[in-house]
Amino acid sequence: MASLKMDLENKLFGQHLASRIILKAVSEFMSNDNPKKPLVLSLHGPSGTGKNFVSQLIAENIYKEGMSSKFVHVFTSTLHFQNPRLLFLYKYQLQQWIKDSVSNCERSMFIFDEMDKMDPGLIDSIQPYLEYYDKVVGVSYRKSIFIFLSNAGGEIIVQTALDFWRARRDRKEIDLKDLKTSVSLSIFNNHKSKWMYLQGFDLWQELLKPGGLLCSLPPSGVLA
Repeated sequence: MASLKMDLENKLFGQHLASRIILKAVSEFMSNDNPKKPLVLSLHGPSGTGKNFVSQLIAENIYKEGMSSKFVHVFTSTLHFQNPRLLFLYKYQLQQWIKDSVSNCERSMFIFDEMDKMDPGLIDSIQPYLEYYDKVVGVSYRKSIFIFLSNAGGEIIVQTALDFWRARRDRKEIDLKDLKTSVSLSIFNNHKSKWMYLQGFDLWQELLKPGGLLCSLPPSGVLA
């Protein structure tokens, strides 16, 4: 996807790791006519680091109408799932929405913002659609795209960027291994982050496995 490569290079500043991982993942997925599972991206970083912007760039390079496409579905935890007492209803509605959307378009995209604030029960309801199943209740989700946005791990990402700056090391020297382990440990130790707890813990572990698509976005101003 040459256009996505150009957009990531020219519009997304200071995010060399995210750009490289996202370009490779999206390009390989979109060129595969028979993927074994959906594309799952988990983007982490403090507010203002470009998580939503990256999602927008991906959508614009896949769908003619970008984020306005009827095949792009955005859910925000604090907006769409506000009332804990309605969890059962939310789970049913969310599963039905995903099923109906993919039935209409197998290349549907689902963006979940504020995952660190989402109830673990809702995370659990999403998980079956992300696995290697050929079909779930008669529908194949293997060509769908799921993007999770979270502030979880943001503090350790900022600290890592600052450590490189204080050591007078170039920002581009930051490698995925410098962030992936520390971010995962930070999130596991953060009891306020429901994203990895209870049922959602299994999904989080999948994203942290070797080859898992966990992207950390440091603040671009730290190592300018």
